[in-house]
Amino acid sequence: MPKDKPQETSKASDTSYPRISANKLLALSIEEMEKVLAGYFYLVFDDGEVLTSARPTIYSAYGWRLVKTFPKLKLSVRHHLSYYYPIDPTLHSQSKLVNGGAQTMILGEIVNDWFDAYPDYQDDEKIALMHHFFDAVNALYNELQLKAEAYVGSISVTDLVDLINHPKLRACRDGIKITPRSVVDIQRNMINIMKNDPELSHNQIIRFLRAGLTKESQLVQCIGPWGYPRDIDEYVFPYAIERGYGEGIRSFRDSLMESRTASRALHLAGPALQNTEYFSRRATISGMQVERLHRGDCGSQIYHYWTVDGEADLAGHEGVWYLDPATNQLKDIKRSDKHLIGRTLKIRSIEGCIHPDPNGVCEVCYGKLSRNVFKRTNIGSQSTTTTTSNNSQKILSNKHEVKTAVVDDIILDDLKATFFKVMGGNGYGLKDDRKAEGVINKLLIKKSVMVNITDVLDDVGLKNISPSRVTKISGIKFITNRKDPEGNILPEQEIDIAMDMSFQHRYAYMTRDLLQYIKEHGWGFNRSGDYIIDLKDWDTDKVLMKVPEQVFSTMDFSKDLENMLEGSSKARDERSEYTIPTFIDGFYELATKKLDVNWSALQTMAYAATVVDNLKQDASLPKPWTKGSPGIKKDTMFQRSMSVSMAFEGHKVFLTDPDNFLHTNRPDHVMDWMFLPQEVSKYPRQY
Repeated sequence: MPKDKPQETSKASDTSYPRISANKLLALSIEEMEKVLAGYFYLVFDDGEVLTSARPTIYSAYGWRLVKTFPKLKLSVRHHLSYYYPIDPTLHSQSKLVNGGAQTMILGEIVNDWFDAYPDYQDDEKIALMHHFFDAVNALYNELQLKAEAYVGSISVTDLVDLINHPKLRACRDGIKITPRSVVDIQRNMINIMKNDPELSHNQIIRFLRAGLTKESQLVQCIGPWGYPRDIDEYVFPYAIERGYGEGIRSFRDSLMESRTASRALHLAGPALQNTEYFSRRATISGMQVERLHRGDCGSQIYHYWTVDGEADLAGHEGVWYLDPATNQLKDIKRSDKHLIGRTLKIRSIEGCIHPDPNGVCEVCYGKLSRNVFKRTNIGSQSTTTTTSNNSQKILSNKHEVKTAVVDDIILDDLKATFFKVMGGNGYGLKDDRKAEGVINKLLIKKSVMVNITDVLDDVGLKNISPSRVTKISGIKFITNRKDPEGNILPEQEIDIAMDMSFQHRYAYMTRDLLQYIKEHGWGFNRSGDYIIDLKDWDTDKVLMKVPEQVFSTMDFSKDLENMLEGSSKARDERSEYTIPTFIDGFYELATKKLDVNWSALQTMAYAATVVDNLKQDASLPKPWTKGSPGIKKDTMFQRSMSVSMAFEGHKVFLTDPDNFLHTNRPDHVMDWMFLPQEVSKYPRQY
């Protein structure tokens, strides 16, 4: 590939660059382009133009073979690398380094344009498109591997030394008090300098970083400070490793703390990954209940209301159809539609699909992600696999990526905000106004929490205990005095709802100040033997309870996904009160805290976990004309087709339980042919 020949000219005079028609260039082969292209030039498309040069044009041309193959497909300015990575002739380079996602962007645009150009495509045409897609990617990697050999860079240890000693980077970390928050700020500032400072442009490590070939967190830990390690149970060590790997970990304490990262990696590769994969298996079997994707539009007028919070929301809903109020026509959401932020949209969704197939959905209700679904693909399985594999990858990434730990601050719900204020990020403090006249709070705590409290509160015990080891408080209640409209103090009243004092799987514990208060002021009991602590003399400037300095782990997140999707037998009545839209929204909100998965896949996964009626043992998928609520995994596994139960586990229990043979209202499942092939052949399905 020829080197670009930059001209000594400024942006002000760039009109002197020649103009080349992209359509004429399309007729040339890669080899012919290499011979005729040189210097800078404007490449003119029907929908715009870009200032570019030989190398980015040839890079883009590998995807253009798809345009050559399909006559209805038109070449667009969006099919060129310089559209995403503009060239700056004054710098004799592109404005930013090309990363591995560049070809995906170009080919993705071409494929999307193909679907728009061929709306009535046949499945064999779609398969042919994907073959050409593969050939383009394969040629890009095979041919450029040889052509780009002269441009391959390498890293020297001196590049790292230069970064460690760079004045701006050293200024970020010198003279600053090390705290969990400050470490994050230091590392963020260092990354910002490394990505944007022109003085570092010639450092090879920086070039790798800017091209997306180096992990930011690993690089800053080489320069320092390393940060705060965490133990296998996600508890954060109270001390930081202030040096980076480049300068060496020199103290015995730092070495011991850093060694725990290997223990975490082993744990995450073992039980954590096993549990996640077991959940993935259950979710996939359940998700397969949503079997078929049907071409066309069912014509549903039932919409799901969704408020777009920000750009992340747009990206997560890309390809979802919404009703444009201006035109009363359906439009697909694009991540570039920033004008939709803050608006409440009426979107098409699976729970509103009116296609008669009890186990199917139309492609409009599913969204534009349907373009990735091939004929006879089980969309429930595909959607679930997309989500759960993403979750499993988070576990694996966590195993490999070791970075400084940051504990999230407590977030108060409406009920807790009535009584508490957040103190120090991880502490619950009693609000000042709770001590106003006539509002005297008494704290009610279960006796199981304080079973050994008398041993702790002796003079020796209180001085030597670690408060976090003494009490683990999952929930509390308040007993309060309230005033009537005339200002009269009413009798004491117990708050009916117990407040959950845990946060992100971290149980609260009594502070040393509260334990000392209890020792001095004593306690009472209710009829159940639970402890009552009068807080009328409590100093509201002191922290009442704390949650441990513990990171919310990917394992905790995976457990939350599992609990929400599958439920439990105890929550059967409660889940029956949920509406399907609320359940899908909640699952999406939870999943996208950690996962980058499209709404279409997540709504399918959540919809597969819903049933017509929990209480009446109707585990069919709900339709707009039926009831519907989130189901219970234990129920759906055994109330849907027997093939689901046989594919899962517990064959002996299932086959010896008479209730399983009395229950006949079972929906079909894609695995039925494996266990009842003759019956499936004799009674073929309608869809």
